[in-house]
Amino acid sequence: MESPGKLFGAVLGLTAFAVASVSGLASGADAATTITRAMVSMVACYPVGALLGAIAGHAIREFISDYERSNPVADMNAAVASYDLPSRPEVEDA
Repeated sequence: MESPGKLFGAVLGLTAFAVASVSGLASGADAATTITRAMVSMVACYPVGALLGAIAGHAIREFISDYERSNPVADMNAAVASYDLPSRPEVEDA
Protein backbone atom coordinates (compact mmCIF):
# COMPACT_ATOMS: atom_id res chain seq x y z
CA MET A 1 0.00 0.00 0.00
CA GLU A 2 1.24 3.47 -0.84
CA SER A 3 2.16 5.74 2.04
CA PRO A 4 -0.51 8.27 3.07
CA GLY A 5 1.91 11.17 2.52
CA LYS A 6 2.44 10.34 -1.14
CA LEU A 7 -1.25 9.66 -1.67
CA PHE A 8 -2.43 12.89 -0.03
CA GLY A 9 0.27 14.85 -1.87
CA ALA A 10 -0.78 13.48 -5.23
CA VAL A 11 -4.48 14.05 -4.58
CA LEU A 12 -3.98 17.61 -3.35
CA GLY A 13 -1.60 18.43 -6.19
CA LEU A 14 -3.94 17.12 -8.87
CA THR A 15 -6.91 18.84 -7.26
CA ALA A 16 -5.02 22.14 -7.29
CA PHE A 17 -4.16 21.58 -10.95
CA ALA A 18 -7.80 20.90 -11.80
CA VAL A 19 -9.09 23.92 -9.87
CA ALA A 20 -6.51 26.23 -11.43
CA SER A 21 -7.28 24.90 -14.91
CA VAL A 22 -11.02 25.37 -14.56
CA SER A 23 -10.53 28.81 -12.99
CA GLY A 24 -8.25 29.88 -15.84
CA LEU A 25 -10.67 28.66 -18.46
CA ALA A 26 -13.61 30.31 -16.71
CA SER A 27 -11.81 33.64 -16.46
CA GLY A 28 -10.90 33.62 -20.13
CA ALA A 29 -7.11 33.60 -19.64
CA ASP A 30 -4.99 32.28 -22.49
CA ALA A 31 -3.94 28.62 -22.48
CA ALA A 32 -0.25 29.17 -21.70
CA THR A 33 -1.00 31.30 -18.64
CA THR A 34 -3.65 28.84 -17.44
CA ILE A 35 -1.39 25.78 -17.77
CA THR A 36 1.56 27.60 -16.16
CA ARG A 37 -0.52 28.65 -13.17
CA ALA A 38 -2.04 25.17 -12.89
CA MET A 39 1.39 23.54 -12.87
CA VAL A 40 2.72 26.00 -10.28
CA SER A 41 -0.33 25.28 -8.12
CA MET A 42 0.22 21.53 -8.47
CA VAL A 43 3.91 21.77 -7.54
CA ALA A 44 3.16 24.05 -4.60
CA CYS A 45 0.32 21.90 -3.23
CA TYR A 46 2.07 18.52 -3.47
CA PRO A 47 4.38 19.08 -0.46
CA VAL A 48 1.50 20.51 1.56
CA GLY A 49 -0.55 17.38 0.86
CA ALA A 50 2.43 15.14 1.57
CA LEU A 51 2.93 16.82 4.94
CA LEU A 52 -0.76 16.53 5.81
CA GLY A 53 -0.75 12.88 4.74
CA ALA A 54 2.30 12.13 6.88
CA ILE A 55 0.65 13.76 9.88
CA ALA A 56 -2.60 11.87 9.27
CA GLY A 57 -0.74 8.57 8.85
CA HIS A 58 1.15 9.11 12.09
CA ALA A 59 -2.06 9.97 13.96
CA ILE A 60 -3.80 6.86 12.62
CA ARG A 61 -0.88 4.56 13.47
CA GLU A 62 -0.74 6.05 16.98
CA PHE A 63 -4.48 5.57 17.49
CA ILE A 64 -4.34 1.97 16.30
CA SER A 65 -1.41 1.10 18.56
CA ASP A 66 -3.15 2.71 21.57
CA TYR A 67 -6.36 0.84 20.75
CA GLU A 68 -4.54 -2.49 20.43
CA ARG A 69 -2.71 -1.86 23.70
CA SER A 70 -5.92 -1.05 25.60
CA ASN A 71 -8.01 -3.84 23.99
CA PRO A 72 -5.82 -6.95 23.84
CA VAL A 73 -7.01 -9.98 21.95
CA ALA A 74 -7.32 -13.11 24.04
CA ASP A 75 -5.08 -16.04 23.22
CA MET A 76 -7.61 -18.43 21.70
CA ASN A 77 -5.33 -21.49 21.85
CA ALA A 78 -4.95 -21.10 25.61
CA ALA A 79 -8.68 -20.55 26.01
CA VAL A 80 -9.55 -23.69 24.05
CA ALA A 81 -6.96 -25.77 25.90
CA SER A 82 -8.35 -24.72 29.29
CA TYR A 83 -11.95 -25.51 28.36
CA ASP A 84 -13.07 -28.97 29.53
CA LEU A 85 -15.33 -30.58 27.01
CA PRO A 86 -17.85 -33.02 28.44
CA SER A 87 -17.19 -36.57 27.42
CA ARG A 88 -19.51 -38.01 24.86
CA PRO A 89 -21.70 -40.86 26.04
CA GLU A 90 -20.81 -44.23 24.63
CA VAL A 91 -23.12 -45.35 21.87
CA GLU A 92 -23.95 -49.02 21.82
CA ASP A 93 -23.91 -50.80 18.49
CA ALA A 94 -27.29 -52.15 17.55
